[in-house]
Amino acid sequence: MFGAIGRGLSRRKLFLWGWLLSALIVYGALSAQLPLAGIVLAGVVAGIVAGPINPIVETVVHENTPPQLMGRVFGALTAFAQAGIPFGAAIAGFAIEGAGLIPTIAVMGGLYVIVVVLMFMNPALRGMDMKAAAAEEPTAAEPTPAEPPPQARSCPTMKAGL
Repeated sequence: MFGAIGRGLSRRKLFLWGWLLSALIVYGALSAQLPLAGIVLAGVVAGIVAGPINPIVETVVHENTPPQLMGRVFGALTAFAQAGIPFGAAIAGFAIEGAGLIPTIAVMGGLYVIVVVLMFMNPALRGMDMKAAAAEEPTAAEPTPAEPPPQARSCPTMKAGL
C-alpha cells in the first residue's frame, strides 16, 4: 500500500504517525489484556500502520549519505540498533520481575508514546520532506560530464564494504 500511494504523502508525517499509532495499537491491546485473537489482530494492524517506517528511514539515510560512506553509516546504524537489544531485554526483565507484566507493558508503552510525541517537535525531522520535494522539482538540463563525478567512482572502501 505504501508503495502505491506513499509518494504523495509527507514522509515525516507518515513516519511519525506510523510510530505513534502502531505503539498505541500494540501496547494498548497488550495492556487491555485482550484475548489472543484481539492481540493478533492488533499486531497485524500495527504492522500495516508501521510498514512505511523502515523504507522511509532507508530512503532518508541513502539520500543524505555520501556514497563512499554508505557501508560505514549503515554498519554503524545497525550496530547501534542491535547493541541496545540486550539492555532493553534486561531492563524489561527486571521491570517485569519488580512490577509485573501488565504494569511494565503500560509504562513502556507510555514512555514509547512520549518519545514519539517529542519527535513531532524535533525540527531536524522536517528535513525528511525537503529532499523529496527537491527531487520532484524540475531542474535545468545539465551537460553530461566527460568524467563521472567523484561519488560515482569506485573506491577501495566500497569494494571492501567499509
